[in-house]
Amino acid sequence: MKLVEPIPQQIQMALILLLLLVTIVTSSVSTATDPNFLPLCISCHPGTQAYNCTSLNTHCEPGYCEITSPTNCTSCKAGYYNPQYNGTCKACPLGTYQPYPRSPTCLDCGPGLYGNTKVKVRDSTQSCLVCQKGYYCPQTINTEPTPCRKGYFCPEIRLTYEKPCQPAFYCPHERSFEQAICPAGYYCPSATMIAPLPCQKDFYCPSSGTINPIPCMALFGSEPNAKKCTPNPAFYIVISIAVVNIIAIIIFIWMRAARKKSNQKEDQRRDEISKLIPEPEGPTYMGL
Repeated sequence: MKLVEPIPQQIQMALILLLLLVTIVTSSVSTATDPNFLPLCISCHPGTQAYNCTSLNTHCEPGYCEITSPTNCTSCKAGYYNPQYNGTCKACPLGTYQPYPRSPTCLDCGPGLYGNTKVKVRDSTQSCLVCQKGYYCPQTINTEPTPCRKGYFCPEIRLTYEKPCQPAFYCPHERSFEQAICPAGYYCPSATMIAPLPCQKDFYCPSSGTINPIPCMALFGSEPNAKKCTPNPAFYIVISIAVVNIIAIIIFIWMRAARKKSNQKEDQRRDEISKLIPEPEGPTYMGL
């Protein structure tokens, strides 16, 4: 029986090296496709993004770069942000801005401000505008100013809330920055009124800024929207009766005084006549 000749040692070594090389290559390919395997691929940090990594290293997934080429993770520019690993830079949304590069977040414009739609890249405070009179901006991020509602007013800039119209005033329009005072003949009893109330019948509102209508006195009345009360027919009847009574009393007093004076004159005349009659001479008959 013929024995198989042993493989030369040189060939054995070559086969071992070839097998080892195949193992290393296979392992490298499998680990390179795993983005969590840091020795070959690395994730770009928040505030940066991968730049052309997939064309430079076909083994890394998008958003990951070869650890030997960290410069391929570029910083987000001012006005942009990236909050995630393995993310891309995004423009700061309306109502925010970011003046610094390599930022994971954007800064809020803040209450009293809103986003400027005319700005393309929001990289400064010019990306935020101040809320003007007649508007308010209540949130930390406001994409537009909110107009004040009817019954409210916004008298200042950079307001974060709308103010209710006070009693004696009303606010009939949206975007009001001042209150309208209730005119005479009307009243405004409560806050947030959008129109004044007319004074009711038999009440009056004498001046502007009336909160509650004033009732007319007895024998007086008024029509709606009255600024003052006027006498009613009963007033004239009462006045007429009073005048008649006063005249009657005056006549009675005058007649009584005249009668008294006449009696006094009559008594005086009698006294004068009695003085003119002579008294009889001699003894006066006194009777039995």
